[in-house]
Amino acid sequence: EQIPGSTNLHAVWDGMPDSFANLLPSASTTKTLANDVVTGDSPDDWLQRHHQLAIQYVYTPELKTHLQVRLAKDEAATMIVSEEYRSNASEIAKEQLIIAGHRIAALLDM
Repeated sequence: EQIPGSTNLHAVWDGMPDSFANLLPSASTTKTLANDVVTGDSPDDWLQRHHQLAIQYVYTPELKTHLQVRLAKDEAATMIVSEEYRSNASEIAKEQLIIAGHRIAALLDM
C-alpha cells in the first residue's frame, strides 16, 4: 500500500519519529543502552552502525527499484513510500533518538 503524495527521502526520515507520545525504549533498545560503552572514540563506531542501518532500513530494495524506475524515465527522484516502510522508519528513528540522548548525556558527563 502506498501513502498518497510524493516526498523526498530526507523529509521522510526528518519527520520520524512522528509522535513523541511514547518514547519508552523497547526491550532491544534497553539492552543496547545497558551494554553501550561511551568513550571519546565511540562516534566512529556509531558511524559504522548508522551506515549499516541506512543500508538495511533506509535504502531498501523496494526503494532502490522505485528510484531506478523513476530515473530511467527521467523523472524526479521523489519518493512514494509504503505504510510498512514508514512504520519501520518510525520505530528505527525512535530507537536511535533514545540511544542518541543516552550517548550525548554520557559524553557531556565525561
